[in-house]
This record gives sequence, C-alpha cells and structure tokens, in this order.
Amino acid sequence: MSDKPDKGDKATREHKDVGAEQDEHKRREFMHAMLADLRALDRMLREGRFDTGPRRIGAEQEMFLIDRQWKPAHASLKMLDKLGDPHFTTELGLFQLEANADPQMFTGDGLSRMERQLDELVGKARAAAAELGLAVVLMGILPTLRKSDLGVRSSSRSTAPTS
Repeated sequence: MSDKPDKGDKATREHKDVGAEQDEHKRREFMHAMLADLRALDRMLREGRFDTGPRRIGAEQEMFLIDRQWKPAHASLKMLDKLGDPHFTTELGLFQLEANADPQMFTGDGLSRMERQLDELVGKARAAAAELGLAVVLMGILPTLRKSDLGVRSSSRSTAPTS
C-alpha cells in the first residue's frame, strides 16, 4: 500500500489538498500555531484579560476600490489621505479598504446604531472614491481580480495614511 493519495483522495481545490507529501510539515506548523494560541488564551484567562462588564460588539466592512472598468484600483493610501478618518484602515491589498465601526453595547438598539454607522462610513468612502474617479464595491471576491493583481507590488505597506 502506498503512502501517496490516489486521485480519488484529492480535494476539489488544490489549496484544500492535504496529500502525504505536505502533511507532516503542515501539521507541525499548524500544531505550533495552535499551541501558541492556546498558551495566549490560557494566559488571558489566568490574568483576567476578558471584559466582565457590559457586553459590546464591533464590526468591520471590507471594500474593494475599482476603476471604471471594474479593475482593482491601487488607491487605498490615497483614500486614507482623502478620508482623514481613523475609522478607515488599509487591508492586505492596495485595492482594498476597511471601515471599522465603533464598539456598541450589545443591548437595545446597538445593532441598529452599528448599521447606521457602517452605512455612513461606506457612504463617506463612496464619496471620496468618486472624487478620485473610482468606486467602492462590497463583495467577498472581486470577480475582475487577476493573478497579476496579487503580489508584493499590490500589498499595503502601511496601515496608516501617509503625510
């Protein structure tokens, strides 16, 4: 019997394939990362670092910046400068922006207040993008994203506006 998976054992997507050739290394990396997270959780529990007071919730809205052809626009740093609002930050790609809502009490109208704020932040981002000849879209995966749009040249180097 072979240690190599046969074709029937392959995942439908390559990144989900856990064939024997990569198993051991990936398992070790995963276990190290999980143990580090568990040690951090244990420490936080021992040191009482979790809020015990009123319950709060938060949310973020990720956005893609696109040009008139719906292609990714590397403009997140320009957008941050134009917006001048600490609720906004960069994401991994220079064609992405993130808006962070203020924490809200998880009672009464907390969710409604968060929704209103996110709507306002997205509106503010859309207005700033329009001034730059761009648009903001809210979607999980930008369908016009190409392999050439990914990589170091497309990655954000900063999480703060440049002056």
